[in-house]
Amino acid sequence: MILHVLPLLAFTTFAGFAAGAYAVDAVCGNGREAKTPWLFPLVCVVPLGIGLCGTLAHLGQPLRFMNGMANPASGISQESYWAIALGIVIVVDLVISWRGGKTARVAASWRGRRLRLPCLS
Repeated sequence: MILHVLPLLAFTTFAGFAAGAYAVDAVCGNGREAKTPWLFPLVCVVPLGIGLCGTLAHLGQPLRFMNGMANPASGISQESYWAIALGIVIVVDLVISWRGGKTARVAASWRGRRLRLPCLS
């Protein structure tokens, strides 16, 4: 009876977890001091992908996804648009962090200058 809601629950839970964790890391920047700064964006993109798979499961057939995305006024398409946009941002951050070197240092220094908010220790 409630099984048709479980894929949307998976999307909301996993995508919300990924977005919240990435936002907290963007504000606090604690993951930039790690030896492997590419690991956190990778960990964030996995639950986001699981959540988007939950959206596909909710529609029943994956081919309905394209039909659902054609209606930008529907809630499921808006959630999917924002999740895909967040996924693109996380993947770009993953590539920059994975490459390391000067690019990652410039991105980290820009982020540090932009937001100077105190974080909980």
